[in-house]
Amino acid sequence: MRRDLKLPHQARDPAKCCKSTVERIAIHDTRQEVRLMRPSSKPATRRWMRRSMRRWTRAVSGPIGALAAISLVACGGDGAIDSRECRDGAMASDNSFLPFSVGNTWKYRVTRDVGAQPEEKRQELEEEMIPDGETEPVIVQRTVKPEGATVSWLRKQGDVIVRLRQEDYDPDGVLEQTTVYEPAKIRFDANADHIAEGAVFEDIYKRTVTDPDGILLSETDITDQWTVVDADAECQLAWATVSCLRLRRVRIVGGIANKEFYFARGYGKVLETGGQTEELTDCAFD
Repeated sequence: MRRDLKLPHQARDPAKCCKSTVERIAIHDTRQEVRLMRPSSKPATRRWMRRSMRRWTRAVSGPIGALAAISLVACGGDGAIDSRECRDGAMASDNSFLPFSVGNTWKYRVTRDVGAQPEEKRQELEEEMIPDGETEPVIVQRTVKPEGATVSWLRKQGDVIVRLRQEDYDPDGVLEQTTVYEPAKIRFDANADHIAEGAVFEDIYKRTVTDPDGILLSETDITDQWTVVDADAECQLAWATVSCLRLRRVRIVGGIANKEFYFARGYGKVLETGGQTEELTDCAFD
């Protein structure tokens, strides 16, 4: 069955979407009409809006709930990051390389080509749930970017955060494809042996991609080789200079997908290179 998550036209153009202080998005179904107010710039109001949004998304199942979450983020602008912002000195309380708690939010500047106009990408760990067919909880991560959105299932297994599944949506909120990783692929491995400078380890999994109707598009056996290039790399953020763990991921089986990632304790990923460049511009932690 095809899943359509229709976004209002304005939500695809942040400049138009956020012209006024308060804007309303009418969402109709046979049961109710829901009107959403654009978040205020006041921290307390922003907290209330985001938590209310999570409760409402859980209460209204299916495409409508996902639509509301995507619309709210798309219209958020600079004011949508919650209180305890990194620019104001906030860091995650666990001081980990990838803070993994519901409510954590990151904002990145994405540059695809030299000289290209930068774009914005936002990620949030939205909620913890036990999906159908699973026995252990996952945390749902939503990423919103100009070309659409992705919804991923992440799980912490010991010291490793893994990605089990990803759904890709186009700018109109229409599901394009679903990707399943078996076993789950590494998002970040915090084992002591795997964050030491010079460490090399592999991640072996199968990637299965299906269309919105569940028809198989591809199956690929993949081996990624991870290397800790530098355990104390200097990273310059907009508000501070921090020490980073510099990781290189090289795909040695299953195609070409070579990237480098820089993670800083208390912040998460602050830089990604390879194919495109992603630079952390702000973050917030609940």
